[in-house]
Amino acid sequence: MKKNTKLIMMGLLLIAVLLAFFTWRYTAPTLDFECRTKMKRMLFANDTCNKSSVFEVFFSMQSDGNGYLLVSGTYSCSDSQQISVDGMDKFTYKKEGTYYSLSFLNKKKELNEIFNVLNYENIKIKITELTNGDYIIATPIEVIMLCSKDMS
Repeated sequence: MKKNTKLIMMGLLLIAVLLAFFTWRYTAPTLDFECRTKMKRMLFANDTCNKSSVFEVFFSMQSDGNGYLLVSGTYSCSDSQQISVDGMDKFTYKKEGTYYSLSFLNKKKELNEIFNVLNYENIKIKITELTNGDYIIATPIEVIMLCSKDMS
């Protein structure tokens, strides 16, 4: 009788541990993250035009696994008029360890020129909190941007 009770208790404990593990492992990430920044960049188009640019960038990741990158700004060559660039790239994401894997949907060519990392189908990013609501968004090999989270 005593042996059966131990076996039942061990079985129940094993089931509880497995249930806790699978609940933890397969629960969707609950991340609501939004930040914005102003970027000044030099874009090298060709030998005759080095584009200087200023962009407002808004980056958002919602808790449902969707997000978007919103960019608005201008660029120009040294002897030409400014060209406006406004666009939004939507993406889905999932957490993989300390990184988020982003898959972009219907990427805009203009935004690919601003963020070279958007030339890839899947992008892994890490969001690192600094101080005062500032964050670094980076891939494993380069920093994409430094942005500030709205403190509402």
